[in-house]
Amino acid sequence: MREAMKNLRNCVASFVLEPMISSGRIGRVKYLLLHVWSAWPLFLVVALSNQNSPLWMQHVLSALVVVGLIYWWVATLTAGVRRLHDLGWSGYWVLLINLIWPLLLLWPGQRQSNRYGPPVLKRSAATQMAGTA
Repeated sequence: MREAMKNLRNCVASFVLEPMISSGRIGRVKYLLLHVWSAWPLFLVVALSNQNSPLWMQHVLSALVVVGLIYWWVATLTAGVRRLHDLGWSGYWVLLINLIWPLLLLWPGQRQSNRYGPPVLKRSAATQMAGTA
């Protein structure tokens, strides 16, 4: 039982922290998936919200929206840094991310190793979502 709880805790930690890692490289598909994946706190708040909620609940949900937006913003920036690493560029270019993020979906990464790591393996979107191989 303890082993199962430890595995569950590791899975949850991986789910929450994966979008926050800024080192290494990611491909185009994983970049797109991390953008969607990192918005889960906002989806959760929307699912919990209700027009008939008491005032205190609306305040709590508003605070959770702020926390969710910060989480999403940081996760978006770190995904941009990892994608720029795949292109062989410095992560500091992420400061222009609002202008260039669509281009990061289109440009292929470098095929050879660069100073940020080895090339990203070609995997299907389903495999990347599952986090296997």
